[in-house]
Amino acid sequence: MSWKAKALCAAFGLAVLGGTGLYVKDMAYDYSDGTRTGTVFKLSHKGVLCKTWEGQMNMDGFGAVDGQRGQVTSAFDFTVMNKDLLPKFEEAERTHERVEITYRQVKWKLSCLQESDYVATDVKKVDGQGNAIPFIIALPPQGPKR
Repeated sequence: MSWKAKALCAAFGLAVLGGTGLYVKDMAYDYSDGTRTGTVFKLSHKGVLCKTWEGQMNMDGFGAVDGQRGQVTSAFDFTVMNKDLLPKFEEAERTHERVEITYRQVKWKLSCLQESDYVATDVKKVDGQGNAIPFIIALPPQGPKR
């Protein structure tokens, strides 16, 4: 094998190792973390090769969208990787109680391990006393400039 071929193989190997290192770094270290509050309405075990637990939660708020005032809902997609949390999520889905989900967000994901960017790390019931109601603030539609 010539020195050029060896150098090319070494460069390719370093590129693969560097890419793998960056991927592992972003999976091991959280891109962001936080909490979301709402009602879990969907929890499913799905996948072809790897079965994952995927859920959705309604996050309710009040505001105006397209000039219509009233209740606005949006869905939050999450993945449950910790099997110890599954009974809590199943109970929250069954009872429709408001819960607070603590999550971590990953920058890149491996589709076999999770479908969502958000991985649930904890779930707690919300007692409803002293908790703020989330608001959605929408600006009024802008008309054409004259």
